[in-house]
Amino acid sequence: MFKLWATILKDIRILTRDKVGLTLMFVMPVILAIVITAIQNSTFELVNDNKVPLLLCNKDTGEASRQLVQAIEKIGMFEVKQVTKTETEKQITNRMHAKDALVAIVVPENFSAAISAKAKTISGKALNDFGLQADTGKAAVNTIEPVTLYYHPVLQQSFRASIQGALRSALQIVENKQILKSLYFSLNEKELPASFEKEMVNNQAGIN
Repeated sequence: MFKLWATILKDIRILTRDKVGLTLMFVMPVILAIVITAIQNSTFELVNDNKVPLLLCNKDTGEASRQLVQAIEKIGMFEVKQVTKTETEKQITNRMHAKDALVAIVVPENFSAAISAKAKTISGKALNDFGLQADTGKAAVNTIEPVTLYYHPVLQQSFRASIQGALRSALQIVENKQILKSLYFSLNEKELPASFEKEMVNNQAGIN
């Protein structure tokens, strides 16, 4: 017991003499925690107190891509800045650093055509399931090139997931509109009225 107590006293005396060691052992972890907390807090303030700067490059000229841009703007969490469709991947990433944009979205060239083909195929199958004749042979589904999403490294994974969810919601709205228009045209052989489209798409259950 005496040897154990003597060893403890010896270690305490050694530690008290080593001022630098004590500082590194107790003070540095506190400083590190404060610095990390300040960095994370500034990031949260950047993305929560303001709209997220977003660069949008729309390489498509169809209706579906315009609807997608409108849906992204209506989300309300982004400050959308559109760039020309001739921008390359390198130019877009450089613009993100130059303008402090946290997110960039690139809509591919064949986006509207592929979405329209997919909507015609889905509506044709739906009509056939209900016993109505529909020509699904001409409405072959094209491979839809995915929308490209760029992130700034400062964004954490949780916030990236939120941005992806918002973008998927915007894409779902566009696809639903195209399917609804295709179904209406197949049944009535005329374009879907704007008032009816607005009523069908925007008539969602509220959230309290």
